[in-house]
Amino acid sequence: MTNRLVLLGLAFTVAACAMLGGEKSPPCKDPVCHVSITVTGSCTVAVSPYTLEVAAGNRNMMIQWKVDGAEFAPGGIFLKTPSGGELSDPEAVNSNFVLVKNKHGKPGRYEYGIRLMQGGKHCPVVDPWIVNG
Repeated sequence: MTNRLVLLGLAFTVAACAMLGGEKSPPCKDPVCHVSITVTGSCTVAVSPYTLEVAAGNRNMMIQWKVDGAEFAPGGIFLKTPSGGELSDPEAVNSNFVLVKNKHGKPGRYEYGIRLMQGGKHCPVVDPWIVNG
């Protein structure tokens, strides 16, 4: 019985990490790094990758967010951690597409927020990360 409880607890922990976007992808080496946002059901938001790692040396690149199943609310992508000029202000191309220029002149971790709307209703804010390696 104890082993089953431990396994059940481990399964819940893994599921919670996945729901919070705990997956890790390899550092992005491309001139444009993509973040996909999928919204299902009643504002259930999944961000992939949740932590966007940008490879060391990948300078003056763009980060692109695209949302499916909802649209960005005003101020859809906003920086929560000051970047000291490393990241430009987010530029909304349309209601489903936002760009940020990343100078990546030095390593750093930057928390940002995502504001979304689905069917005219505001979804809970999601708080992923950008990590410059």
